[in-house]
Amino acid sequence: MRGSLLRIFGTSGKDTVERLRERLGRFRDLVQKNDRVLALMAEAGEMLGGEYLFDQTFLQNLAEELRKTVLGVVQDLGTVTGDRYPDLLRSVEDIDGAVRAAMELRSPLPNAPSVLTMETVGMEHADSVGEKMARLGEVRNRLGLPVPDGFVVSTRACWDYLEKLGVTEAVRALDTTREGAPEVPLQDTGDLRRRILGGVLPSDLARSIRKAVSRMVEMDENVRFAVRSSATGEDGDLVAAGQYATLLGVAPDDVCKAYKEVVASLFTPGALAYQSGRGIPPGQGMMAVGFLKRTRKRYFLPSLQQKNMAPD
Repeated sequence: MRGSLLRIFGTSGKDTVERLRERLGRFRDLVQKNDRVLALMAEAGEMLGGEYLFDQTFLQNLAEELRKTVLGVVQDLGTVTGDRYPDLLRSVEDIDGAVRAAMELRSPLPNAPSVLTMETVGMEHADSVGEKMARLGEVRNRLGLPVPDGFVVSTRACWDYLEKLGVTEAVRALDTTREGAPEVPLQDTGDLRRRILGGVLPSDLARSIRKAVSRMVEMDENVRFAVRSSATGEDGDLVAAGQYATLLGVAPDDVCKAYKEVVASLFTPGALAYQSGRGIPPGQGMMAVGFLKRTRKRYFLPSLQQKNMAPD
């Protein structure tokens, strides 16, 4: 038995009993972590099988737990074998970099339209319209409860706009969740917000928004909008109350400006600090924006009801 242990753990007569015990403990830890890796892979396969709904936040959390657990396996293996496989750690870092790049480049529902009306939205569109608007659509269209008319500008539209402005590339410098990433003061993100606020929307997006607004004006020429954030993960696994902009009483002519203000709020110091504190790379949660008709009627949204009861 003693000879077998010596062969497995690479010990010699000079090794102390304490050293052998440490290696045995790390070996047990390695086995447990390896079992956890296999369980996470099985969970991922089940979720990706098509029977479940999941969003970007689920994928981010899964990737992060896998990274930490695999890293633990490699570190334990290094202790057990006397660092016999130094290249493994570099391989884990390379794989993690590739996964992060794929996650950053993932654009939710690539074929989703830029603008979706509330009567067409449900939880199956959560990646495209965010948890908040997806739940409202579900309440309206599945449960038949009263929810204000309106429309949602999708996360894909946000992604395309930020890509056009070069924001998605610039924001990678703010990713302090990476090992060795430079510390960038969150107050230095004003340029990103100014770029978003001063940018010109893609022509097809601006046209789709104007078309949706015209439809609302035809139904009510005095219509005003509550313009609300619906970032991916918001009101799902994350509660981002107060982190993103909400604009009330927005006139039809000002909807594009209001849209840009809400998108820009992804990069306020408070929002970035919130994301960083939860291990989320900055700007990773793309922003859908809901435009809900302002009304004096009692609707399902108590938070809006209190703010919008004043006469137009």
